[in-house]
Amino acid sequence: MSFPPHPLEIKPFVKYLNCLAIKQGFEDLQIFDSYILGIKGKKIFLDNPNVLFHLVLWFSEDKTFLAVHNLTITFDIGSDKSLTEPNIKILHGLDFLEHYAKKVATGKDISTTGSSVWVIQSAHELELFLEAYDNLAELAGCIPIFTR
Repeated sequence: MSFPPHPLEIKPFVKYLNCLAIKQGFEDLQIFDSYILGIKGKKIFLDNPNVLFHLVLWFSEDKTFLAVHNLTITFDIGSDKSLTEPNIKILHGLDFLEHYAKKVATGKDISTTGSSVWVIQSAHELELFLEAYDNLAELAGCIPIFTR
């Protein structure tokens, strides 16, 4: 006897993202969780431009998993014109995904995904995704954003 898959409960994801934001001191944080789950915010670095990040996860059609749709990491150079030459480097989101041979999810119908899309099924897997970003960033000589 097989049971139909259960839709994801979004509350653990939102709780994790809120805790992460408090721990990391993110500013201008926005978490949106209707048809997509996303986080958008800013991390402050002394003597360097702020870092803006935007992560968007799309629900599968049956709402049993999330797929990474967007991961953007950029400098907020517009906030302080004197900091146009950062002392730190950032790992761009697409470079991170490419390293793991992944691409962003496209199209609203992601009911079936191949191994080329990063799939997240729990708040713990979201945590592991962000830790993987920071680990690769450090290996590449870039600043970690999410977990350190």
